[in-house]
Amino acid sequence: MSHDIMWLVISINFTVYKGSPSGKIVKGSTHKDLRPDEVLLRVTHAGLCGTDLHHKNEDIGLSHEGVGIVEKIGSEVVYFKVYVSSFVLLCSNLVTRPV
Repeated sequence: MSHDIMWLVISINFTVYKGSPSGKIVKGSTHKDLRPDEVLLRVTHAGLCGTDLHHKNEDIGLSHEGVGIVEKIGSEVVYFKVYVSSFVLLCSNLVTRPV
């Protein structure tokens, strides 16, 4: 017996700030489909830390410390609600948690 599961695919375009060969922080954009177990977070405040200094000359997204508002949630997400929860992204062990 076949059990087909259909997922609602949420497509997102978003801005990313990343390093460059010159060491200048550049603004880029990218596209991603939100998976059922993912949360889209609108980052309202973010900071750079020492880890980012190691990547400022690479084409890689910078900053993993931030706070934001949940914009969208995947169909399997149960602990967060749109526009209700906020996140704190911690540098010390790179965990996310509702606040």
